[in-house]
Amino acid sequence: MARYMRRRATGCQKRLCQRIMTDLDQQDLLDRLDGDNELAKELLQIFGEVAPLMVGAVRQAVLTADSQSLASAAHELKGSAASVSAVVVQDLAGQLEELGRTERARHASEELGRLEAAVERVIVALEGRA
Repeated sequence: MARYMRRRATGCQKRLCQRIMTDLDQQDLLDRLDGDNELAKELLQIFGEVAPLMVGAVRQAVLTADSQSLASAAHELKGSAASVSAVVVQDLAGQLEELGRTERARHASEELGRLEAAVERVIVALEGRA
């Protein structure tokens, strides 16, 4: 899927990046970092590296219907997304965290798909910035 998204992004980079601006609130991130663009780039790079691993933990919890693990993994991803102002990922991870807390992990497949797509969009955009 990642290769497919990268190929598609090459042909429509401008449109994709415009959509990403709704996923990443770059101005909020820079405001919270007192305008430190280098620190923002470093945090975004780290997020790009760890987010797929975190999504993998969320996916595993959903596939095994492990509500406690889902709540924990989604909470961790939500915090990481918040630290880089990835607002859509943060919101979706929060929804999955709530499903885990309320013992509804087996009903999280649709939200998981949306989360994976949102993280992929952010990663593609970050790769385009490098």
